[in-house]
Amino acid sequence: MTAPTSNYPDIRQDVIQLLTKTSEPDRMKHHILPVVNNALRLAERLNADAEVVELAAYFHDFTRITGDKANHHNSSADIAREFLEKYHYPEAKIRLVEDCIRHHRGSLDSPRNSVEEKIVCTADAMAHLQKPLPFFHKWYGRFQMSIDDGARETREKMERTWNKIQFDFVKEEMKDLYNYLMEILK
Repeated sequence: MTAPTSNYPDIRQDVIQLLTKTSEPDRMKHHILPVVNNALRLAERLNADAEVVELAAYFHDFTRITGDKANHHNSSADIAREFLEKYHYPEAKIRLVEDCIRHHRGSLDSPRNSVEEKIVCTADAMAHLQKPLPFFHKWYGRFQMSIDDGARETREKMERTWNKIQFDFVKEEMKDLYNYLMEILK
């Protein structure tokens, strides 16, 4: 693990405050905070930079929340950079936060070179499996899909999610939950 940045507590508090203003409480509860918690747990286990993965986890879907679904991995990384530069956060850590955000998406075949990038990608996938209610809300609530269509969309998302998990030990931990969800969605 790397030494903590001296102003990190202030940065962390301001990131949380920014997300609380920007995001719906349900999004924070059912996705962002689970990603952060998973990322921190994995960082500890894998001896990775906890600050980097925490910041990337907080920012990974930032512009998706504000409407940029297609390019949120890039635009969220740009927002994170702008935010962190204001605090004079170390440049090497900013680049790593950016890389984690840019490479977290499962629908893109982008390389994940650092352990931190792999952690954020995996933490996002874990949250999808642990908290699938947003997908049900999306397909059945917002899009008013039929039961079969919503189940198909959710099943396909869960398959992509499973494939983006970067660590075998996480797949082992999550396999019963994944299999249970896939059985429900048949």
